[in-house]
This record gives sequence, structure tokens and C-alpha cells, in this order.
Amino acid sequence: MSNGDPVEVFSDEESLGNFQSCSQSSSCQPDSQSSSWSEENNNTLENFNAAVTLLGHGRFSPLKFRVHQNLENLKPSTKRLIKRKATETVHLVLESMAPGQGNKLLQLIQDPVQPDSTCSNLEQLIVNLYSESTDKHVKKQLLSMIASSHSKKQLQQLIPSITMHAINEARKHAMEHSAGAEVPKQKPAFHSKMDLMKLDHALDFIFNPAFHQACIILNVN
Repeated sequence: MSNGDPVEVFSDEESLGNFQSCSQSSSCQPDSQSSSWSEENNNTLENFNAAVTLLGHGRFSPLKFRVHQNLENLKPSTKRLIKRKATETVHLVLESMAPGQGNKLLQLIQDPVQPDSTCSNLEQLIVNLYSESTDKHVKKQLLSMIASSHSKKQLQQLIPSITMHAINEARKHAMEHSAGAEVPKQKPAFHSKMDLMKLDHALDFIFNPAFHQACIILNVN
């Protein structure tokens, strides 16, 4: 940055001066508000410099100002200055977190997260098997393998035809029996018919007037 280039930033002192210079204008804030605003900015700048000085063991030159206007409106020389200070600060923080590996940590942050191809392929296989299966127990078993690791919205995106009830049942199955466990088959219920003669005898007894009379007497007593 050359000495002749004007810096298009507002220092805390400049910001306060701008407020004071327009104190007669109706659009300006009251002196008490501008003073409070300046004090807040001073504290923020001081806290920032104190933090980076501590992290950098005094090797970091203090920040002299804060930018209060749109970055796109700054001159190239000012942008270069801001970029350099920001880069220094970022590397200082990363080096503090991982000494000697700041650049690697920065690369790790910048690299997009790559999905595990093995996990992705397995997930797609489960989805395909679920869609092709016609057995409700097999469907629940398959869905329980991915129901707990995905939100309901994600599951509906993977399997558009899936219902909330199916998701809830699959999660319940995974919780009670573990994910992917075979769904226990319900024991068949058998109904035996009553002998017709016994049925007639029971009906005659129930509808017998004497039985009703006895019930009334017992209730009264």
C-alpha cells in the first residue's frame, strides 16, 4: 500500500468525528448515542487487538481501524490491506489450534465434504431393495437400517412413497430390536367355535325371565 493512497475506512475517531460534524443536522443521532456507539466500537477494537496479541505473542501488529462501509466500495489498495490483515488473523487462529499445521487446517476447512462412497452405495442399495420389496416386514427391516440416521424429510426425499407411519415403525423396531434385525412374526390367533347345543343352552339361560328377576332382586338387596 503506497503512502499517497487514501484509506477508505472509518477509524473509531473518524466515525465519532462524522457524528459530531453533523450534530446540527436533524438526521444525526444525539450526542449521547454517538458517544455510546464510539465507545462500543473502541471496546470491540481493543478486545480484538488484545486477543490477537495474546495469540501471536506480541508479533501481530494491532488493527488501527474497522471497516464501516461496503467492502465493494473500497479502493484496491484498501482491499489489499484488509485482506492481508484478515489472512494474518485467520492463520494466527489456525496455528494456535494446530501448531505447525495451520495451512493443512485451512485446506481442511476449504475442501468440500466428500460423502463416503461405500456408505452412499449401501444406502442406495437399501433404498432400491425397499422400493422393490412387497413384504411389509422386509420393508420395515430394511428401513430400520437408515431410519435413525436420517431425518424424516431426508427419508422422504430418498423414498418419495414412504409414509410417516412407516418411518416411525422402522425407528421403533430399530430401538426395540436393533437396526436391520428381522421383524418378529406375530403368532397366529386361532378362534374355536362354540358347540351349538352349548350356545343354545347359554342363550336360553341368559334370556330366561327368571334369570332377569333374580338379577333385579340381587341388585335391590
